[in-house]
Amino acid sequence: YSRINAFDQSDFNMIKNLKEHLIAAYIKTKILENLEETLTNLKVTQEELIRQERLVSVGQLTKGIVDRILNPLNYINNFSESSTILIDEVEDMFSKHESSISPEIKDEFEAVLGMIKNSVTKIYEHGNNTTRIVKDMQKLLKEKSKDFIETNLNSFVESRASITFDELKAIYKNFDIKIEFDLVQANAKVCILPPELGDVISEIIDNSFYILNEKYNTDKSFTPKIDVSTLLFENNVILKIRDNGKGIPPRDLQQIFSPFFTTKPTSKGSGLGLFMSKDIIELHKGKINIYSQEGIFTEITIQLPTIINPILTSSYGN
Repeated sequence: YSRINAFDQSDFNMIKNLKEHLIAAYIKTKILENLEETLTNLKVTQEELIRQERLVSVGQLTKGIVDRILNPLNYINNFSESSTILIDEVEDMFSKHESSISPEIKDEFEAVLGMIKNSVTKIYEHGNNTTRIVKDMQKLLKEKSKDFIETNLNSFVESRASITFDELKAIYKNFDIKIEFDLVQANAKVCILPPELGDVISEIIDNSFYILNEKYNTDKSFTPKIDVSTLLFENNVILKIRDNGKGIPPRDLQQIFSPFFTTKPTSKGSGLGLFMSKDIIELHKGKINIYSQEGIFTEITIQLPTIINPILTSSYGN
């Protein structure tokens, strides 16, 4: 009986020790998990602070340069435009007295005047293009909103995309294009900076319009189309904007988010739109990617965290 009693006591002590070890191991595991999560959050916060600090220092310097550049650019544009008007007046004046001028002088005069007019026109075009680039840089340097607002992404996307679509339809006259929405039925709640995210959607729709119009001009049988869709995946909502335009060559796709890189002519694009869009999406703790097949389609995918994630909700609240 004493042996059995001793055995039971030993067994009891072993089970007790095992239980204590298991509890200690569980507590350590939870502590390590919490520590790892805290370190990850600290790393993200540190990277964001470093990025913002760099942007502030570069922004202050660049803002001063941008402001100083815009003023002389306005003079260049205004004088080149007025010079074109003066050349037209000289041509009208010359045509009134051409009967009293020899053919040789007339030909020489018209040739020189034509060269001057072409040069002034080029100055005006490049001046306008430079002004547009500098103003886009101003947008990049503009202080962003700080108040994240809880929003139904479906309603926001449909409203902003439709407004941009109607505005561009007024610019691209006689261009038969349609936009279709396929939005998830579930309530896709996200925390966003409405002005900034709205600019991203407008930028993407604007790029699609330009590419689709180019393709349509070379093939009138082509049916241009923009598809806008959303879906929920885990704790994220994914927004897709797809067009059936000319697509993007692989060599260009690799640097599509680089600053000042554009697939448009220099007179049409500044190369800052998608660069700024990427910055805005990352500010929302999201991701943006582009998938394309040359000659067939381009699809831009934006992934944003939903507010059901308590960690993200807390960071937005801070």
